[in-house]
Amino acid sequence: MFESCTNLTNVTLGNGVTTIEGGAFSGSSLTSITIPDSVITIGDSAFYSCSGLTNVLVGSSVTSIGSYAFQACTSLTSIEVPDSVTTIGQSAFSDCTGLTSATIGSGVASIGNGTFSSCSSLTSVTIGSGVTSIGYRVFFGCGGLTSITIPDSIITIGSYAFQSCTSLTNVMVGNGVTTIEGGAFSSCSSLTSVTIPDSVTTIGQSAFFDCTGLASAMIGNGVTSIGYRAFMSCNSLTNVTIGSGVTTIGDSTFSFCTNLTSMEIPDSITSIGASVFFGCSGLASVTIGNGVTTFGDSVFESCTSLTSVTIPDSVTNIGDRAFRFCSGLTSVTIGNGVATIGDRVFFGCSGLTSITIPDSITTIGDSVFSGCSGLTSIMIPDSVATIGSYAFSGCNSLTGVTIPDSVITIGSSAFYSCIGLTSVTIGSGVTIIEWNTFDSCRSLMSITIGNGVTTIEGGAFNACSGLTSVEIPDSVITIGDTAFYDCISLINVMIGNNVTSIGNYAFHSCISLTSVTIPDSVTTIGSSAFFFCYGLTSMTIGNSVTSIGSSVFWDCENLTGVYFKGNAPTAATDVFTGADLATVYYPAGTTGWDATYAGRPTVLWNPLIQTDDGIFGVQNNAFDFNIAESESGLVVVEACTNLADNIWVPVQTNIMNNSSVYFSDSDYTNHPTRFYQLNMP
Repeated sequence: MFESCTNLTNVTLGNGVTTIEGGAFSGSSLTSITIPDSVITIGDSAFYSCSGLTNVLVGSSVTSIGSYAFQACTSLTSIEVPDSVTTIGQSAFSDCTGLTSATIGSGVASIGNGTFSSCSSLTSVTIGSGVTSIGYRVFFGCGGLTSITIPDSIITIGSYAFQSCTSLTNVMVGNGVTTIEGGAFSSCSSLTSVTIPDSVTTIGQSAFFDCTGLASAMIGNGVTSIGYRAFMSCNSLTNVTIGSGVTTIGDSTFSFCTNLTSMEIPDSITSIGASVFFGCSGLASVTIGNGVTTFGDSVFESCTSLTSVTIPDSVTNIGDRAFRFCSGLTSVTIGNGVATIGDRVFFGCSGLTSITIPDSITTIGDSVFSGCSGLTSIMIPDSVATIGSYAFSGCNSLTGVTIPDSVITIGSSAFYSCIGLTSVTIGSGVTIIEWNTFDSCRSLMSITIGNGVTTIEGGAFNACSGLTSVEIPDSVITIGDTAFYDCISLINVMIGNNVTSIGNYAFHSCISLTSVTIPDSVTTIGSSAFFFCYGLTSMTIGNSVTSIGSSVFWDCENLTGVYFKGNAPTAATDVFTGADLATVYYPAGTTGWDATYAGRPTVLWNPLIQTDDGIFGVQNNAFDFNIAESESGLVVVEACTNLADNIWVPVQTNIMNNSSVYFSDSDYTNHPTRFYQLNMP
């Protein structure tokens, strides 16, 4: 009726008026208004944006104040809602930036959403004894409010009810409150302490989020659940008491509470959510109650001051990243109930020097101890079946590890760049040494590979520059690409008799290798398998090889003899590029050989023991004979004491350069029977 009457400054309402309808005086220039006792209803937006309105007297018969009724009345300094009022609509007094005091009568049961939001000058609020609920964002942004007493009548404090009340220093929560909803006091930066009574059962998510001045919080015994991010970023919080009724701490509840130094988690709690103490950089001590069964992901991540922790037997699962980047952690006791250590649990715990893994654990997850540069020893129990990828990568101080027979799977890069690791024993349960498992373990000198291993995958021992010798058991079938790439100290390699495939670059740049025997089981030698092995002088290739890849002996500049036991395999034209001294030898009875093979000259390997020259036989307590003149390169004399066993032992290696070689065996007298044969190296 009088909407936007900008010259209207004064109105007298007669005693017959019962209703002020919606928008009746909105936008007018009224400076004061007396609402007579006859009025029952003040409609929505009735006095909306009456910016000059300084005084309002609400009659004693009014029962309902509509939504936005006095919104943006920026000159209004005080309001008293009489006991007759039972309903206050949403945002009824919001944006009344000059409002300093408000009294809500005892007839109101619920304060509507946003009723006093953004009343930035509000310093005093009296809430009537009949109010049971404070709605959503009721006092949001009331930056002048310094204290509030919530009466015992109130049951629910709504979501974000006091959010961003930046001057609020004191809150008295009544004993009738059962629920503090999400964000209720978030960003109340001046709030220093809060006591939550035993009546409260639920603290909602972000309830006290970003209360940067909050130093102390006491949580009553009635609370059963603390919601997600409830006290997150309360970076002045030093003391928290958790009541005995709490069973669940929600995700990120105390994350980034950087001044929190100690925490006692009561036995009532069964579940600690993800990231609960994430970034609590001052947390030095934590006691975990015996009721806890589950740790969420990242629960103590980046708690850099935490020095020790005991995980009770009640815990069955430690979530991913639980203690990641706890760089001050030196001691950990894991309870006997834990079955799984999740991924990256102790990632980057550089101060951790030792840890005992209990027999209950079956799985060590991915990157669990990755970057634990101070870890010097680890005992893996017989219960463990799986070690995840990167589990111990970057454990620079770890010197030795024994993987028990119980372990079936070791993930890729499990011990990647453990630069202090000198010895490894792999149990018989492991079938695959996966990609890059021991890559860049440059101090590794001794490796025992279990007899259950069938596959050594690509890069498994890549750049293990300290490895001098390796014995590949007969169980192994496949040696993968780059398996021993750049093992520059590797002098001796024994390849098992069941290997069928040697992968690309498998022994690339193994510059200390001098000779290699490839067993008869191998059918394929991959490209560049022995590329730049410039210390290699001889190579024996078994009789089953059918294919030799490109550049296999590229730049093997000291290779003089390559001894093939079988027919000529197919080969790339560049197999011997840079191996300009190499001669290819092949035995009688094999096929496919020409005057050259892959660009290198070939020679028939056919040495003979001379039996008719008067030397053959026992002479001066030794068995002697001559090997007839030939161009057979290297010839090995082997001896056997029992042909049924067919075990031949090398006795002497000879170089045949178109001259005969004399052989004498003084050990002959120590055997009742002794047989001799000539073989390739």
